[in-house]
Amino acid sequence: MAILGFTGQAKEIDISDFWLNDATGNSAYKYSSWWAEKGNSLLFFNEAQNVTLSQNIKISDPQDWDDLNNLGTIPKGTVVDSHFIYMNNANTSTRKTFTATFTFDKPIIGFMADDELFGNASTLQPLNGNDQLVGYRARVLASGNTLEGPNSGLPQDTVKITGTNNNILEVTFTSQSAVDPLRVITLDSGTLANPSPTPQPTPTPTPVPTPVPTPVPTPAPDNGGNVEYNKVIDVNPNADSPGAGEKDNLSGTNNRDLFILGDARTAYYKEGSDQGTISQFNLAEDKIQLHGSPDDYVLKNNTHAHIFYKDELIGVILNQPASGLSLNSDIFTYASGTEPAPAPVPTPTPTPEPTPTPTPAPDGNIQYRQVIDVNPSDSLPGKGERDVLTGENGPDKFILGDATKPYYIDGNTATNSWNDYAQISGFNPLEDKIQLHGSSVDYRLRQEAGSTRIFYLGEGTQEIIGIISNSSGLTLTDDSFQYV
Repeated sequence: MAILGFTGQAKEIDISDFWLNDATGNSAYKYSSWWAEKGNSLLFFNEAQNVTLSQNIKISDPQDWDDLNNLGTIPKGTVVDSHFIYMNNANTSTRKTFTATFTFDKPIIGFMADDELFGNASTLQPLNGNDQLVGYRARVLASGNTLEGPNSGLPQDTVKITGTNNNILEVTFTSQSAVDPLRVITLDSGTLANPSPTPQPTPTPTPVPTPVPTPVPTPAPDNGGNVEYNKVIDVNPNADSPGAGEKDNLSGTNNRDLFILGDARTAYYKEGSDQGTISQFNLAEDKIQLHGSPDDYVLKNNTHAHIFYKDELIGVILNQPASGLSLNSDIFTYASGTEPAPAPVPTPTPTPEPTPTPTPAPDGNIQYRQVIDVNPSDSLPGKGERDVLTGENGPDKFILGDATKPYYIDGNTATNSWNDYAQISGFNPLEDKIQLHGSSVDYRLRQEAGSTRIFYLGEGTQEIIGIISNSSGLTLTDDSFQYV
């Protein structure tokens, strides 16, 4: 009823270090895979054991993890054990590959290897009976967390079953920043209930080396020689992160259309809760412009093609299956090179009301200049404001929260709240501080475009509250951050 042993690059952890057993409250984060333990090896744990399935569950095609149209089935009534193996690279700046061999006490009868098969345990989605297998209410996996198959365009993740009893698993995962998940289902006792032609996993064939794609020339703005294209774009390309927080509908016309999802500087819609949805796309004459190169992207879904940029969903092409598209075809053009940096955020007009001075915790004998541009007595200080907080010579303290609440929170849990935040310039980590409400576990930092973004983790979402310009290498436990 368990993993008996393992060899190679693997480490056993507690189940609660991945699946957050908390469906409500301030710690009910939306995605378990956002907060899962990271490591320099494969991580694994046993889930629910001796489970009699109350409904049929769907399992992955072992020959192609990305194919959700040819799923196998483990029938209702089968008694199974569930186990979980995953990779969450501790160093997201470099792609890593980990290999290990696991020995189970019972034969392996199926896998789940795509976020769409895991679903949300508390909702009993039709593709699975996930909460039976986890053992309690758990959170959902983020979109795009899947093993990579032979048609993904990325290095392939491989799984091979050996042993006379089909109970030995050889695993090789490769990833840079996304979580690679694998649920292993073993037969606890008896036989498969009402046996059906469920595909049994077979050894993965030796991957054929992926041919080096022919370099795609950088397109001219109209892309296509003398052909004129109607540009379809709904973002501000000069923004710090174009399309952040937006869900835009990009509709084609009767003319040749060029749908813009990126430029030479950056990809659009890459903040995790935003996307451009393309409709009326004409495969014979329309094009899609992307940032970078084909190696930066993956296509998924056989009904409406999903475009992923480095594990982030940025676009959906309605009524165009991914299987009929190629990232190396003329349909996609790639903008690369250097463009001018976005225009700086204009300095907002100061509010003509007196600024109350908060009473932060003392910092020894150091006298800090307080930098604040909200009214702390408001119910939601900074809501709807985009303020520029500028440091000067000498110690500065930038105020983004007080003892009762964080600032620049709009209270809307459906978005990342790009409508309000503080842009911090002139920050000196050797002498300045940033004051935040709560503690370090209430926040997340993200490095992007030469700046550090500060996200507050609220009820089931995260909201951006600050951007530190020209900064890198900061952590939430540094002396630069003070919590009240």
